[in-house]
Amino acid sequence: MTLAPIQLRAFVYERVALETQTRALPDEAEPRPPSLHFDTEWESSPTAEADGVLRLTVAVNQDRDDWRMYRGEVAVVGFFAWLDPDTEVDRETVERYYLMSGFSILYGLVRAFAVQLSATAPHPQLLLPSFDFTPAVDHLLEREDDAEGAAQPE
Repeated sequence: MTLAPIQLRAFVYERVALETQTRALPDEAEPRPPSLHFDTEWESSPTAEADGVLRLTVAVNQDRDDWRMYRGEVAVVGFFAWLDPDTEVDRETVERYYLMSGFSILYGLVRAFAVQLSATAPHPQLLLPSFDFTPAVDHLLEREDDAEGAAQPE
């Protein structure tokens, strides 16, 4: 095994809120999966001079009036380094790899934190499902391309 070219150097939880229902809940054969909403922000990419910064916010059941068990939000900011910035790799490849890996790493932190926060609640632990961040990364890269195209003089 070898090290991945992107490494998490530091992270901070910016916002953490988790509510739990304490009243009796009706028995359900299968509990409903939580309703999740993601907000992804890309502040900068890693360079030889500076870390890249990503922010991921995960909201759980915020859009439901009839939520059960848990409702809350976790926002985490990660600071990432590109281990070999001198390697000849095109910018798009670096950015795609950085965003895919970065958001996956941050979501793993959010998932683990949600389990820890819910460990002492009167319900099963809140285990968030796995996700594919490809659509979010594609959207962020398209926005970046659009912004660069708009900034180009004609």
